[in-house]
Amino acid sequence: MTAGTIAAAGHLTTEKGETAGRSGAAARTGVVPMSDRKGEGSYEGAEQFQKEQHEFAKSGQVDQKAREAADALDGPEGEELRKAEKDSAEGKTD
Repeated sequence: MTAGTIAAAGHLTTEKGETAGRSGAAARTGVVPMSDRKGEGSYEGAEQFQKEQHEFAKSGQVDQKAREAADALDGPEGEELRKAEKDSAEGKTD
């Protein structure tokens, strides 16, 4: 691993290959203690989201949902959906 690369757990490594911002076992292994896996952007939430995304991808519903989304854009709510998409891209939340 070269200086400034991302370790397996997603942590920046130093030029010596040490995990920046972590100490002890977490720095050596890249494993984040369970006590640090809570809150906004939590590992548990990310793992659950990823699991559900993989399940959805394997479910065979992707094409159907894509067609439904395209139809919705062409339907009566299309203008509102395009505005929401634009606002989201600009970082607006409401």
